Amino acid sequence: MQPEISVILPLYNAESYIREAIDSLLIQTFTNFEILIGIDGTMDQSKDIALRFNDNRIKIIEHPENLGLANNLNEIIKLASPNSQYFAMAEQDDIYVLERLQWQVEVMEKQKDVGLVSGIAE
Repeated sequence: MQPEISVILPLYNAESYIREAIDSLLIQTFTNFEILIGIDGTMDQSKDIALRFNDNRIKIIEHPENLGLANNLNEIIKLASPNSQYFAMAEQDDIYVLERLQWQVEVMEKQKDVGLVSGIAE
């Protein structure tokens, strides 16, 4: 059985690019994950865009006022499935390669002494 991943996505005033970021997560080759979106007092259409997604892997927590990144992340993590073995941090303005989660899980599963995996694409 594949491990479950909780993808943490803080959201604040990102209407220009949040749709593409979420779309790129939803089409990952690794599919056993949830996306936890913390809407942090956003003042643009980000919230409306995020709420339009109809995917049972998405959980949304909304803060009416801006808590700031650290507090938002702490609140998002509280939503994580107790079955999650890994957390993945997502940025609201990034587009993720199709295999991102798959590659990261493979590294974590093969190299048990590794506690953090990161990557960069240009």
